Amino acid sequence: MTKTSKTLAACFDDLPKELRDIIWKYALRQKRLVRVAGSEERVYYRDRSGAEWNEFRLSSIFSCKYLNILGACYEARQMALLLFPPRLELRLHMRPLNLNYKTDVIYFKDEKALSAFCVFDGPRLERDAAEHELIHFQKNVRNLALSGPLWKPKALAFVCTCENLEELVVEQPPISRIRFIHHCSSAQAFQEKMKKKLEMTWVKKWSEKKAVPNLDFKSWQEIQDMDS
Repeated sequence: MTKTSKTLAACFDDLPKELRDIIWKYALRQKRLVRVAGSEERVYYRDRSGAEWNEFRLSSIFSCKYLNILGACYEARQMALLLFPPRLELRLHMRPLNLNYKTDVIYFKDEKALSAFCVFDGPRLERDAAEHELIHFQKNVRNLALSGPLWKPKALAFVCTCENLEELVVEQPPISRIRFIHHCSSAQAFQEKMKKKLEMTWVKKWSEKKAVPNLDFKSWQEIQDMDS
């Protein structure tokens, strides 16, 4: 550590705690792309009689940039945990992820990722708690991104359960798919069609109690660049 850095550290320690907290807060990443993938694994069981069977189980895999401030010092860690508390403990097999539902963009990579997140295949004793975990997510998440097709009923229904959703980003399909599958002459026509579909489904569920989230379309690369 140089003499200058020692001086700066000493000056920082002399600041009022309220001001230090503000600095730590601004040192945190304000927006991260939290990638969600779905994993399918075979699970083996044996009952008391010795009978054995197996089945496939879906589970969620989350990945995002680490909050370096968590390891800076005790004071910084406390601020980070206040803004990014551990979330989704049951869905992540008791290894929760530090998330801020107001700023993080939760990005579901495909249909399998969405299915794995919505369905809890853990122990039966934990299913009620897992359901509350999902409800808490749906009530608090503000930003979603989907690579899977929004126009499919399951994805659209899930989006409309996120009652306080503000921003929704959907991957823009190629023009060939837009023309031959969705019967739209242009990307703009497709986007207008999807916006109307979202608005109709949202209003049907929430009436005018909740504002329809802003819908934006981006390419796959543009979605990845949201984390740069």
